[in-house]
Amino acid sequence: MRKPLSVPLFLCVLGASACAVTPSSDPEEANAPAPTDFPAATNTSPAGTAGTLDATVTRDQISGKFDNAADSVTFTSSSKGNDVYEVTVNVHGMTLDATFSLADKVASFDGFSSANGEDTQIQEEDRAALKTFYQAIQTKAGKEAGKTADMLIRAAGIWAETGSSNQLSQRVMGEEGRGWTLLCDRIGTYVDGTHDDWDYDRWDAKSSYHVLIGDYGGGTTYYWRNNAWSTQAYNHASWPYEYGNCFGRCGDSCGSGHVYSQDCLDHDGCVRNGHSQASFWCDDEFTSCMDDFSFAPNCY
Repeated sequence: MRKPLSVPLFLCVLGASACAVTPSSDPEEANAPAPTDFPAATNTSPAGTAGTLDATVTRDQISGKFDNAADSVTFTSSSKGNDVYEVTVNVHGMTLDATFSLADKVASFDGFSSANGEDTQIQEEDRAALKTFYQAIQTKAGKEAGKTADMLIRAAGIWAETGSSNQLSQRVMGEEGRGWTLLCDRIGTYVDGTHDDWDYDRWDAKSSYHVLIGDYGGGTTYYWRNNAWSTQAYNHASWPYEYGNCFGRCGDSCGSGHVYSQDCLDHDGCVRNGHSQASFWCDDEFTSCMDDFSFAPNCY
């Protein structure tokens, strides 16, 4: 059964169960195509976005504004010394703050009304604006982004995937091997993932899936149905085979960073198999992958 929403964040993040990969038996396994049958995406960078990004970059800070037809986002990311970085993003009258201490693997996140400081939450229109900004800043910074830009990208990516029921005030603690399990050595192979909700526990057949990890499929997820690939979502099927849209990557869709982890795979699987990104069913999977996206190194 899904973890209650009241479970403290640090327990969800540091819990080992989210990192376990449980072998499965599947009568369809012999019919699944080999990973070598899939063409890799020729360009896994974020797609071009409509809008204008103006950024000022110095050794210790990146700041600026992103405007498109519907939204305006202002941002600042700065180094505070001792491997500490502060990120602030303003969108739709909301201020989003994050502080990362990379040496200690600790981050704090907050969000509030810019006008009066009251607590608020990210809604669908906010996610849409943040996703567009996230794509634009990745394109601007590229894979070799400095730390100030990298932390801005990571924070924006986390906020762009934050569900409407997720609390914005959170503390994240990470530890490699305990807080996250990287899948760098599994790229190009199938890895089992899972999620839970009121109907299915973790590792139930209809809440679990075989996923091809890596930069495959561009912006589309494919599901193996009736011995053929389909773009029609295969919601809560029994151990389906899936790939595409950089499945398992931390962050929305494909982008400049390449953190592939078990927790991010599980969250991707939740929002692509019966639940939307705004669904509170996927809140615990999202919480578990926040430390991966905050601190885990790129696979390449």
